Amino acid sequence: MATSNIKSLISSFLDTTIEERRRLVRSCKLGIKWVEYPVPLAVFIGDEKYLEHPSLSPIQFSAVEACSELFDIDAAMADPYRVTFRQPQYTGAVLVWGMSSGKDTVAMIIQARLLYLLGCLVDPLGLLTKFESEPARHTGIDFLNVAVSKDQAEGRFFDPLKRLLRRSPWFMDKLQVRIMDRVIHAPPIIGHDPDKGDMYAVNAWSGHSSQEAMMGGNLLCVVLDEIDAFRSLKFSQGGDRKIATSVTAESMHKALRLTSQSRFPGFGKVIMLSWPRYHGSFIEQKLAEGKDDPGIYTSGPHATWDVNPTKVEADFAVERKRDPEGTRAKYEARPGRAIEGYFTNVAAVLRCFSGLQTDAFKIIRNEDEPGREPPLDYETMQLLPGLLGKPEPGAKHCWHVDLALTGDRAAAAMAHHSGWVEDEYGDILPVIKLDLVYWWESREGQEIDFAGIRRLMLDVIRMGHRTVSITFDGFQSSDSMQILRRHTQQGRRARIGRDGKPTRPTIDAKHFSMDMGTRGYDTLKEVIYEPGRIDAFYCRLLIEELLGLISIGGKKVDHQTGSSKDVADAVGGAVWGAVNNLNEQLERTAYRPVGMPGAIIVGAKTASQWDIDDGEISPTGIIETPEKRREKRRKAFG
Repeated sequence: MATSNIKSLISSFLDTTIEERRRLVRSCKLGIKWVEYPVPLAVFIGDEKYLEHPSLSPIQFSAVEACSELFDIDAAMADPYRVTFRQPQYTGAVLVWGMSSGKDTVAMIIQARLLYLLGCLVDPLGLLTKFESEPARHTGIDFLNVAVSKDQAEGRFFDPLKRLLRRSPWFMDKLQVRIMDRVIHAPPIIGHDPDKGDMYAVNAWSGHSSQEAMMGGNLLCVVLDEIDAFRSLKFSQGGDRKIATSVTAESMHKALRLTSQSRFPGFGKVIMLSWPRYHGSFIEQKLAEGKDDPGIYTSGPHATWDVNPTKVEADFAVERKRDPEGTRAKYEARPGRAIEGYFTNVAAVLRCFSGLQTDAFKIIRNEDEPGREPPLDYETMQLLPGLLGKPEPGAKHCWHVDLALTGDRAAAAMAHHSGWVEDEYGDILPVIKLDLVYWWESREGQEIDFAGIRRLMLDVIRMGHRTVSITFDGFQSSDSMQILRRHTQQGRRARIGRDGKPTRPTIDAKHFSMDMGTRGYDTLKEVIYEPGRIDAFYCRLLIEELLGLISIGGKKVDHQTGSSKDVADAVGGAVWGAVNNLNEQLERTAYRPVGMPGAIIVGAKTASQWDIDDGEISPTGIIETPEKRREKRRKAFG
């Protein structure tokens, strides 16, 4: 049949439904690819026959066009027997826009446009998979929106998408979409094999990050909504071990990207959109990677008022005055290194916890002596009680335990007062030694074993680390405190004398929350910021958590979205306990000089800046004289 006749035929049944047109094309064996000529994107968005949506800004329109325009619609008008794919064809997108910039609106229009374009085709699944082994015919084509919570997935995205389609005459009358509770079904589309009469549908689903939703579906388009609010992998690890209990941003993105590309190679799309929660967050990493990948469309960082045509910068003047750093992150999509960061002196944190290290993990204490190595399992980078050094005579060890049941990490830390140091004003201050940091992770379908935590603590205490204080946060800790109070400071069951009291001093187990007020973290900050006051070791997770802490109104210290602070809480509580349980037997005249121990470099240096030879750090040429060391300290700490 001539092209002109085909065009006339298509025009003649424009008043019929899409499903009726497909039956006609199938029965007549016309061989055409289109049952309706797609309209341009601008017409589809604004025309009353389609979405009748207000005009988008140039940034929004460009994102919709890049993510949804699968086909060259001008070529379709010229030849209905042929489908030409638009180039370039992106397999992913990263949109870093401020809050209230219309990210959800753009995602809805992208899915609506894709649903429309597939509806205009006779056999979209056969077309998109013709170069690869086709997926099961009955499963159809799937769209998926994933948000951090069920309420966000449905209330902020899926419900508005349903309303958008219900207002459209084309979707309700022509395509005749069916909107269910959590899915939008397009009508059946005739499958590739006309003899078998296979049928399938196009479906749009709603999911959330607490479930591995639709991992096995035929995903053509996935929207990861506010991906930076998802739990991040770097805050979900113990050393190098991944937590298995919750879906992270990294695991969700990887699984859905692989699923999409395995079903529709070269056409499947994973769209990530968010405002960045903190500097170096997941969305910022993906934006940087996407700018070097021609197959990824990137946009941003863009401020809310540059993206959303209904917003102007003056709308946020009051919020900017009240919270300048928060406004910069939320609405300008350009966060600082920490939003109201609690530890602003990064160099001090790295110095105290020996952040200068290589893969061989050799800590330099000074030019002449390498110093003690921490009791680490080098595979997991986690401290082991069996590798602890000998306890110091007369030391009063203090623990803090941050408990969790499921979905989080439980952590415990032990510290003690080990000496004195004289500051620049001549004051004699206590030195705290961090002995141990350990954490537990709940596995899928299991709870953290509180009894196992108590066993570890008692084992360490019985090794000779006399413990005078163990503090717990308020989560399900009453039972553990009662059990530990029945033990002596040497870890043995206490004997009760005739007077009804223990014959030996027992462990003082009590509540102390790092979440109530700031006194615990204020003590930790003081010890970290004053040179020479803490003797610690490298712990990557601890460093990341400390640098990710934020101050909330000066009344509370919390972690940023997607991060954690379980280990930081444990260390802060242990240091607080040690400061409040000083060993008065230590003579104040036998104090250490400032600067010993501690890493020899003062400042936020990285391993690549060291002279590394055979996996070890060589101090040659880094610090030649004590004068140079003092000058570096003065510049770093003032």
